[in-house]
Amino acid sequence: MRKKSISLLLCGVLMLSLFGCGKEEAQPSAGTNITLIEPVNATYNYETATYRTIYDSLIYSATVLPYIEEYSTDGALTFDHYGAYFGDEVKKGQTLIHTDDSGIDNQIESMEDYIKSMDESYQEYMAGKEEELAKKQHTLNNLQGYMDAYNANPESYDQKVADVQLIGPYRTTEHAINTIKLNMEQRTELYELDRERQVYLLSELKKQKKGASVVSEISGVLVSMALDRNGAFLTEGAHIGADTPVAAVADLSQRILKCDYINSSKIRKAKDIYAIIDGNRYELEYHPMDPEEYVQLNSQGEKVYTTFTLLGWGEEIEVGDFAVIALMNDISENVLSVPTEAIKKDDVGRYVSVKKDGTNKQVYIKTGITDGVYTEVLSGVEAGDEILVETAGKTGKTTAVLKKGNFNTVYESKAYMEYPSQSVLYSPIENGTVYFGSTLVQRFQQLKKGDDIVTVRVEADEIALQRNETRRTRLMERMADLEEMAAEADTEMYDEQIANMKEQIADLDEAIAKQKADFATTVIKAEKGGVVLNTVYASEETIMSRGFYMVTVADEGTCFIATEDTNHVLQFGDELKITYDTLEQKGKTVTGKVVSMAPIGVGASLVSGNTYIAVPADKAGEMSQALFAQERGPGWSVYVYGLSGAVREMNNVLVVPKKAVTDKNGNTYVSVVKENGEIVSQRFVAGGYNANYYWVVDGLTEGMEICLE
Repeated sequence: MRKKSISLLLCGVLMLSLFGCGKEEAQPSAGTNITLIEPVNATYNYETATYRTIYDSLIYSATVLPYIEEYSTDGALTFDHYGAYFGDEVKKGQTLIHTDDSGIDNQIESMEDYIKSMDESYQEYMAGKEEELAKKQHTLNNLQGYMDAYNANPESYDQKVADVQLIGPYRTTEHAINTIKLNMEQRTELYELDRERQVYLLSELKKQKKGASVVSEISGVLVSMALDRNGAFLTEGAHIGADTPVAAVADLSQRILKCDYINSSKIRKAKDIYAIIDGNRYELEYHPMDPEEYVQLNSQGEKVYTTFTLLGWGEEIEVGDFAVIALMNDISENVLSVPTEAIKKDDVGRYVSVKKDGTNKQVYIKTGITDGVYTEVLSGVEAGDEILVETAGKTGKTTAVLKKGNFNTVYESKAYMEYPSQSVLYSPIENGTVYFGSTLVQRFQQLKKGDDIVTVRVEADEIALQRNETRRTRLMERMADLEEMAAEADTEMYDEQIANMKEQIADLDEAIAKQKADFATTVIKAEKGGVVLNTVYASEETIMSRGFYMVTVADEGTCFIATEDTNHVLQFGDELKITYDTLEQKGKTVTGKVVSMAPIGVGASLVSGNTYIAVPADKAGEMSQALFAQERGPGWSVYVYGLSGAVREMNNVLVVPKKAVTDKNGNTYVSVVKENGEIVSQRFVAGGYNANYYWVVDGLTEGMEICLE
């Protein structure tokens, strides 16, 4: 589990032995880079050929990440507002990006009205035809009785009279019925086809509307969100292109590891591969990358990572934890070996110098694998042979005993406040000629709803006011006349006109009240509260047109500390101390948590230039006042917050002072003091380092005594 205590870092890690130069305190030290050095103080010594494990290994820094889903737009959209911010918990189906879909809404409304009108027209037509058909059918039914009688005894009828009065009308009526039915069938076919087409178009519009907003398909935490090209939060009306990644949601219940890209062939050839987190070993499941995906990412200039599933983890593993992946290319356990530097070569082959009877004897050997420091010997020497070697390690008298401790890098930086949720307050005065007076607020002060923000002088438009009042008077007179006429005639025929006039009068009452209120305004008040980010700069008596800009305010409940973590050291979940000064007190400190995902977790399109740290909700207002305090003082800078904290932590691991370590050809080793006092070079696999210390993945054990210099 991640630990955040810096004060305990490396305390008690190394116990120095009492012989030689005496005790030396091992002090914790922060840093990010060290200069590796070649062996110094080389002397000739003898080292015994002995059995040891030799391995060829590669180490990759990794990060514990959750499962993350990225969401993109389907088509080009117009941004309206965010549905969630960094670190917010979201539910499946929740809208992450709201867009301006008013145009689609208008099309949907028009289409629905058209379909409704089509239905009403069809139903009205069919009702008319049904009525017409019923009448014709009634006539035909009446004629049918006469036709039956005629058909039974046609000789009794005058044929000319029968043709005109019976047969002709019967056939005409029958034809009319068939024509009506045919027209009804044709109209139904056309109606159904047209309606089906319109319903389809309506469904497509509704799909388009649904696609106009970006929705989360899982429940989790928002870890990345859309920003503009300059890395700023989007504002209302911003354009978002088609197929643009705009949000990422993480399922924090899952754990994966990501590191720099490892070729799949290396994975297949490796003898062993595992992760180390806080001194514990964890098994891994490798996720191979599709070659086409690799080529595509490379062609797009994106950095490629390798992903592993972390197996057998528990609550001790947190998202953002630092890890290393140890890839063992080759391992030979308990093989006879000699120092690689002791091996020489001539025309005959490889040989070493072996001490026999007080003299050095050249012995040819056959070698196996090597780790760069020690080489396996297959024949030529035996265990216990004393091999002449140029000691390249630290062979000073000051030594230390290795113990476990905590390792980290200390992050320190300056930061600033970001407010993603902002509102612009415009002048609400719509009537008269408005003249600017003065601004009553300052940047970064806290503004409450109803606070005074701008003084004005309004020159009333008496003509416009009189016009509305005259129109109102005339409407009142006309309505009174209509009401009198309606009462005398005792009819409802005037009700609609009277109701319409009442609506017009109510609208005029509202307009007149607004005019009078505008004309009487001397101070404009804030319609909403927040932190003042910007204010209008205008000269006194400047004419304020309708919608005149006054103030930009930010929602202080949605704010983040932003830092330019160019090396991407910070990871989601890291905790940092934030320091700031207010007007009343200096050096105030709160703890914030990183809530944005680093590049290792999301695609390049969702990587922001800043890392965002959430601030405690109950401290957001006070922290905003730190900006106000700086604005009021000399030497103001946007970077008013200090950040510090332990990152890339690896706890409960062996740590070795840098001055005890020699690096040669990418291999790290120390000089180990054996029980008999003999000093031998010992290879170890380093997981990482800071300015003063390495930490050990493999090769050294707790309790070993090593030379410091």
